[in-house]
Amino acid sequence: MLQSMGFHRSPTATRSHHPPEISAALVSRMWWAVVVRDCWVSLAKGRPMRIHTEDCDASKPLATYVSDELRQLPSSLLGAYLPRDIDALCDMWCTLVTISDNLGGIQRLHYKVTGPAPTRSQVDRYDRLLRDGAVMALDYSTLTSDELKIHYSQLQLSFQASVAILYRPFVLNSITSNEDPNWPKIAAERAHEAAASTNAILQRLIELDGIRYLRPMM
Repeated sequence: MLQSMGFHRSPTATRSHHPPEISAALVSRMWWAVVVRDCWVSLAKGRPMRIHTEDCDASKPLATYVSDELRQLPSSLLGAYLPRDIDALCDMWCTLVTISDNLGGIQRLHYKVTGPAPTRSQVDRYDRLLRDGAVMALDYSTLTSDELKIHYSQLQLSFQASVAILYRPFVLNSITSNEDPNWPKIAAERAHEAAASTNAILQRLIELDGIRYLRPMM
């Protein structure tokens, strides 16, 4: 429905116009929330994604815009449903958008029906995109509440899961590389590192009593 309304396109790059009562920041948030869901549901169910971001040029949401709009809500709602540090939560959500966008590209890279197998340069590119996109000013040790620590840990799980998906084909299949004979071994090591990091994060969530908040696809 959002695609039929043109939410996947930048307002400056298309003749379609969004409803005037909806702000550009809200349009961006709505669209990318749908993209995030499609990425992870597709991964969980093993089906192709319905949304291809190559066909979209909607700008990603900015944490400052999200937090500014949230602060316009009544204080009673903010206190009931959101942690005090809204800025940290908004930063995490925007980082999740970037990680999910890259995960969508990884799924299309590995699971396309036709075409050549992924090259090392393509895999390395997504590795860089994932790691660059997951960089935040936040640090776990600076978080002030268990609620934020649980959100942060879930975000880290999303990152490690994406890394594991990127390298999984090289672990499950016997793949050779003309570019570097050691590449399959390197890829397997990175997948195992992601799995080990996932175990450590899950242990942290157990200590925080946060396992019950995990998304089903995790």
